[in-house]
Amino acid sequence: MLTYLSNLRDAKEHKGCKRALFRLKHELTIKLMSVLPGYIRVIDNIARTCYDSSIIELLLSKPSKLYSILIEYYGDEMSADLVFHEVFLRPLAKLLKHRIAEHELLTLIKKGEDGEALATILKIFLSRDKQDYYY
Repeated sequence: MLTYLSNLRDAKEHKGCKRALFRLKHELTIKLMSVLPGYIRVIDNIARTCYDSSIIELLLSKPSKLYSILIEYYGDEMSADLVFHEVFLRPLAKLLKHRIAEHELLTLIKKGEDGEALATILKIFLSRDKQDYYY
């Protein structure tokens, strides 16, 4: 598999990638804030305090950091897994209109393999209009 830096380099070279990431961040922010606005603000404040980044920025750049916030907040892995899956990965899958392998992404994120997880998300997002199956 490619390393995070080469994935990032490849992604940056892709025409319209920067615009696509901006659009994904925007759409994801709207989706999350419409469903759980109070909760999202609480976790976002923690993310900004700990990492000087929003939860959306962490989810789309360093998802393992967002997961570590949930571990700290809830105090156990089972709760953090449930929340990460239901609050972040499931809405992301719906937004991408794709049956992403949520469990596999969570496993990569828990292992700190952010590059692999992000490469998967970006690949799906850039090709989502061409997908034959939707969530």
